[in-house]
Amino acid sequence: MKTTFYLVATLIEHYDQPPTDTHSLYADFATAKTAMQTEIKDGMENFTTNKGEVILDLDTMYEWRDEDGNGLTVTIEEMNVK
Repeated sequence: MKTTFYLVATLIEHYDQPPTDTHSLYADFATAKTAMQTEIKDGMENFTTNKGEVILDLDTMYEWRDEDGNGLTVTIEEMNVK
């Protein structure tokens, strides 16, 4: 029997500070997707959204950047326990 987990990883980058990252495991994709949306909402509170642009907005990856080198990346990675 294969066990699957979903890792939600968040990376916040500010041009003048070290990057910050968090990782959380979820048992199902729907819960991980909800967590991803929350991470995007909370993460964007660190930035002025009209000064940047969304680079990727996929089902399992979101990336926002501005011209100063600031950015937010949130991903969902499927992980299978062997």
